[in-house]
Amino acid sequence: MSQAQAKREDRWRKICQEFRDSGMTRKALCKSRGIALSTLGYWLARLSVPPASPQSSAFVPMGTVELSPRAVLRIRLGSDVIAELDLPADGTVIRDVMKAAASL
Repeated sequence: MSQAQAKREDRWRKICQEFRDSGMTRKALCKSRGIALSTLGYWLARLSVPPASPQSSAFVPMGTVELSPRAVLRIRLGSDVIAELDLPADGTVIRDVMKAAASL
């Protein structure tokens, strides 16, 4: 492997690790880094970076919840409401909102 190839592979190893650590979707990471979605997919497959395991997640499975016609998820920090989401909501959306709230 040439020095240039090793350097490129090292760069992508770091990006793939960033993806794993971020909890972001592939699409969100690619958008934030200006990377083509297909390129990230290629490098994840090539470098065999496994997805984050459920054990490393800060989320606890809650099972099935029956929702009223107008269910809302409110995220509070102290007495302030940070976000309100109408449910049902996609798990990815909830995770992204929770990460954003946690960073405040």
